[in-house]
Amino acid sequence: MPNGEIFPACFLNPEGNPISTPICVVLENLKWEKGRRCRCTIQVVLDEVSEEGLFCPGNRLYLYHNRKK
Repeated sequence: MPNGEIFPACFLNPEGNPISTPICVVLENLKWEKGRRCRCTIQVVLDEVSEEGLFCPGNRLYLYHNRKK
């Protein structure tokens, strides 16, 4: 996964319910840890999307790549 690639994404709350509309995000400064975990900077591509309430403990960000979550 290269730095700066754009992905469709969706945020879910701890109960697994969507809390955002489908959005596009860019991942930068990727650092992989223990196989499938990574730390990175997430930037929302469109300014019209409110980030309020998305980046909270317990919420999950799902990226979609090659039609897979």
